[in-house]
Amino acid sequence: MRPPAGTLKDSIRIESHNIGHDASTGQRIDVWTTVLTVRADIKPLRGKERWSSISEVIEDLAKITINWHPSLNDLNATYRVVDLLSGAIYNIESVVDIGNMHQTLELMATKLLKDQPGG
Repeated sequence: MRPPAGTLKDSIRIESHNIGHDASTGQRIDVWTTVLTVRADIKPLRGKERWSSISEVIEDLAKITINWHPSLNDLNATYRVVDLLSGAIYNIESVVDIGNMHQTLELMATKLLKDQPGG
């Protein structure tokens, strides 16, 4: 079942992770490639604070609902979501194809607010 019309109020970009090499230094670098830009519903679920060895880390867990698309068949935790309005980056933790019907996907994702590499 698809989400009701008008509930996908956010715009997101889904990106896949690759390893590239810096042309001048030859060092390995993270490269994020856009897979798809879609409408979504981002709902914050809970947040938590913890202390790492160096500094405070704050995480927010969110449920991101999108319509299924054929280019997302391999969507998994190596992908990330970028909220196009706020610029927030979400690391995908899990992907659920609701009812295995290829209509609606629910992504459980972690938004890292500070002191997170790759964020």
